[in-house]
Amino acid sequence: MFLQGYSTINWDKNITFITYNHLNLPRTITFSGTNKKIEYWYIADGVKVLQVNTDGTTVHTIDYIEEFVFENSAISYILHEEGRASIESGVFQYEFFIKDHLGNPPRRKSRPSFGRGSCLPVAHINFLKSRQV
Repeated sequence: MFLQGYSTINWDKNITFITYNHLNLPRTITFSGTNKKIEYWYIADGVKVLQVNTDGTTVHTIDYIEEFVFENSAISYILHEEGRASIESGVFQYEFFIKDHLGNPPRRKSRPSFGRGSCLPVAHINFLKSRQV
């Protein structure tokens, strides 16, 4: 079923109803089952600032503050121009988006971690410099 060209029901994904805001962005997605839904909050220009996932009595929130993403009030990852830096066990893990010739990001490449701060050892930096042409 469609409303102004947008889907309002998707039985394949157990979505019983989708409501949209005045910017035609999804506001609430309701799933079949007991109180299972996703709510989205936007600022005036359509940038998503909050996502609330409810499954019964369990509530999971995701806050988007510019490039910082918080899950349940704890920082989850930081977006940057070339990928993201996620925090795992108190250490940043860097993931880079490898783009194809059209600029589409088809793959994600994780950089190996070398300990706290994730800096490359001097031996690796010297090897990389000697390989440049």
